[in-house]
Amino acid sequence: MRAKRWIRALHVYGSLQAGLALSIFAITNLVASVETYPERDVTRVAYDGPLLEDDLEQARAVHAVLGGRFEREPAPWMVAMEGDGRLLIRQKAPTGARQLRLDRSRREVEISAERNSFAEFLNQMHQESFVRRKPSDSAWLWAWSAYLEISILALFALPLSGLYLWWTTPMPRRWVSPVLGAAGMLLVVVVGLFWS
Repeated sequence: MRAKRWIRALHVYGSLQAGLALSIFAITNLVASVETYPERDVTRVAYDGPLLEDDLEQARAVHAVLGGRFEREPAPWMVAMEGDGRLLIRQKAPTGARQLRLDRSRREVEISAERNSFAEFLNQMHQESFVRRKPSDSAWLWAWSAYLEISILALFALPLSGLYLWWTTPMPRRWVSPVLGAAGMLLVVVVGLFWS
């Protein structure tokens, strides 16, 4: 039966995909549980871009001039005016966090960057689903989000395809599938509880 063959293939390859995804998530949680305290680097660069009155537009102009491979375009909650008159721009990315302080009078930007440790990087990548994507994000972030979404769909498809395969299996062999399925589910639960 062609439909059953396709469902069996979906179940097998979905199991491999889900197993790989769960392993990545488990390792991510394990490594992210290690606390690290990275140092902060501070540099100053000249700003030769436009000076604007609107703080948000100014922040986006600074971002466009200085660039940033992973940082998102500034949003309203990322911009603030400090007491000394400098414009503060807070940006985060999987690779780390940085604060840009624009001194309009001196046309200078102070960049305070804090690189993420390996643990923090993994923790960030653990959360990068399509919900957090923006059109301006890099292609590799979109690809990673697609991988996460496919992994989640595989986890939903596995019980349904497994139930169908068990139901269509002749009676003498039906007891094997529930036992293997229960063992697999128990393994997933134990690994999830242990690493979370």
